[in-house]
Amino acid sequence: MNNAVAIKNSLPEVPKLIGRLVCLTGKNKGRSYRLKENRIVMGRGKECKVQVYDQKSSREHAEIVRKDDSYIITDLKSQNGITINDLKITQYTLRSNDKIVIGQTVYKFTLEEENQNEKSDDDQNVTANQQQLPNAEAEKRRRTFGIVAILLLVIFVFFIDDGEQPTRPITKKTSTLGEEEDLSEEVTRLLIQRKNSEDKELNERLSAIFQRGLREYREKNYFRAINEFNLALILSPNHPKAEFYRAKTQQALDAEIEHNFLKAKRDAQALRYPSAITSYCAIVRTLQSYTEDQRYKDSLENIKEIESKMGIEVGETKCL
Repeated sequence: MNNAVAIKNSLPEVPKLIGRLVCLTGKNKGRSYRLKENRIVMGRGKECKVQVYDQKSSREHAEIVRKDDSYIITDLKSQNGITINDLKITQYTLRSNDKIVIGQTVYKFTLEEENQNEKSDDDQNVTANQQQLPNAEAEKRRRTFGIVAILLLVIFVFFIDDGEQPTRPITKKTSTLGEEEDLSEEVTRLLIQRKNSEDKELNERLSAIFQRGLREYREKNYFRAINEFNLALILSPNHPKAEFYRAKTQQALDAEIEHNFLKAKRDAQALRYPSAITSYCAIVRTLQSYTEDQRYKDSLENIKEIESKMGIEVGETKCL
């Protein structure tokens, strides 16, 4: 008994996992939150643990509930809803690297090992006002950030200007801190606009692909449908809708081939040879572009056996 206890105590402890949210856009960009509590509320309200500075956020927009090592996010009947990885949800079990979108604010969720000695993000972020840099160093960093923002704006303008030359020469001007901050906000706004435009274009292309794929699926052109859904996955890897329809189409294809095999086998056993050949030919036509598929080869061999039993020349049947 003592040996069993000793062995158990010697086993390495399985590390506990804890969730973390990192804000990728918006006013709190770069800020992270360790999800230690059993319930965390996200929203615009000041009382929320994760405060979302977004006009499309409700006061209490969503809650994240911790169950052991799992985190479940639930929409608290918000006006504009929640999107997880391009999919609108009401409740969802979060996985590492999931993207949570509220309005135009994006958060990244990750799971990591819980470190008891690590300071909470509340100590690192919420009390930031108590850990401010000395005034001179803080001002120097703000000025550096302002200069970088101005350079980004100039580069961005050149990219969207379609090669046109500016009508006025650029004059060197010393900017105040307020002007630099305004410029940085303008750069962020323009970048968000461009990203939204690109996302809209991608969604329109994906929608057209889905329509083609579903049309081919309804017409039982399963291989064409699978090709369309594969194209959608190239444009948007791990897209849940594309993965779902591709799997559904593959299942329908396999089911149809299996049905024809069973029917052909029953007809052959009942000596209904012409009907059996018809079913095997249906499989050959379905898989005509995939001649290495074992089901294609088996169908041709079975047709030859039936031809032999019928007393006709082997190879006389032409499925295509």
